[in-house]
Amino acid sequence: MRKQISKGFSLIEVLVIVAVVSVGLIPVLSLISHTARRVSFNEEMVTANLWSVQLIERYRLTPLWELKDKFSSPVDVRALLGSDELLKDLWENQWMDDKSRKFFKRYTVTLQFISDPAIPDAMGKLLSTVSWKDKAGKERTEERFILIENLVD
Repeated sequence: MRKQISKGFSLIEVLVIVAVVSVGLIPVLSLISHTARRVSFNEEMVTANLWSVQLIERYRLTPLWELKDKFSSPVDVRALLGSDELLKDLWENQWMDDKSRKFFKRYTVTLQFISDPAIPDAMGKLLSTVSWKDKAGKERTEERFILIENLVD
């Protein structure tokens, strides 16, 4: 009797190779998924930071008494878009990309002036807060502030 020569892989060999390759791909796919989640989170943080800094810069040179009047309690910045011409110009400017516009429309952005308890008529901080839910449903908050002094007596 003649021995038969195999013309290819047997089914068992193919199944073993597929199983080994599948197990080897699990860490790679897990790493790709983790990286995608981190990139998404970082994009949200950058956008939140951008808006916080822009808002603080907009009102940084505003007199202390005006900040107290306007922002003694948290003010939703969407309400300011209609009344503040400079913010409206920033909003409609070219540097705002579509992702940032959607972020700003969907998430809570507030501005508040908090007087210093020791010297309330001379110093305080302007606090910008951006809150949103990330893709995992976790509540996130980014805050930035600047100290404001009353330079005029």
